[in-house]
Amino acid sequence: MKWHALTFCFALSATPTHAFEDTETLGQGKLDAEMSAERQVDHGDKRTTADLQLTYGALDTLDLYLEFPYQLSPAPSGWLDIAAAFKWRFYQQDDMSLALAAGVNIPNQSRRPDITSADVGGAAQWDLNALSLYANLAYEYQDNESRWGGILAAEYEVSPMISVTTEYAHTHSSASSPNEQALIFSLDASFIDQIDLSLSYTRGLTTQSIDQTEISLTFSPSESYDIELGYEMEPASRNYSSYITLGKHF
Repeated sequence: MKWHALTFCFALSATPTHAFEDTETLGQGKLDAEMSAERQVDHGDKRTTADLQLTYGALDTLDLYLEFPYQLSPAPSGWLDIAAAFKWRFYQQDDMSLALAAGVNIPNQSRRPDITSADVGGAAQWDLNALSLYANLAYEYQDNESRWGGILAAEYEVSPMISVTTEYAHTHSSASSPNEQALIFSLDASFIDQIDLSLSYTRGLTTQSIDQTEISLTFSPSESYDIELGYEMEPASRNYSSYITLGKHF
C-alpha cells in the first residue's frame, strides 16, 4: 500500500516511512536478515504475507540483496516472485556520493509464468552538516510496459534525537494511465533509549495518487537485533496494512 516511485532495486536500505534511497552500504562481510509478516485489507479483500530479506556486504561499496516473499492467505498459499538486486556506491568524494542499483524479479512459474520485470536506477547523496539531500532516478520494465520514477528528498537533523524529511516523488508510465506525483513528509524521533518512532504522511498531487499515513515503532534491545511494528492507512478508502519485522545484524 505504500506509495513508491522506485521498486525493489531501491529496497536495500530505504526505511518503511521513507520512499527515497541513500548511497550507504553495509560494509564488507556484514549481513542483515529481516523476517516480516504483513496483513493487508484492500476494499474488503484481505491478504497475509510473510517475507525474508537478506542483504550482504560483498565489498565495502557493494551490497547484494535477496527477497523471498510467501503468501499465507488467501488460498492458494505459496511462494511469490523472488527479487534479486545489488547496490554499488561507485563514487565518494568528501560529502558527495553516487550509487547504482539494479534488480530483477524471478517469476514463480506456477503463479505468474509470463510476467518478468527488471529495474535499474541511480542515487545521489550530499551531506551538509545537519542537512542531507538525495536524488533518485529509476527505470522499470515489466510485461512489455516501461516506467520511469524519480525522487528528490531533503532530510534535516533538528537535534540528535529528531529529524524531519520532505520528499517529492514522480512516476511516468508508458501505459495510458496518467503520471503519479506525491509529497511525503516524515518525522523520526528517538525520545527513549532503544526506541525509535517514525511518522509519515503522503499527499497525492494527482487524482491517481493516494493519500497515506504511516506510523512505525522500532525497538532495538541491542546493536544486533531490532523489532519493528508498523501501521499504514489510506484515509479516503480506509484500506490499511499492519506489519511486524524482526531484524538480525551480523
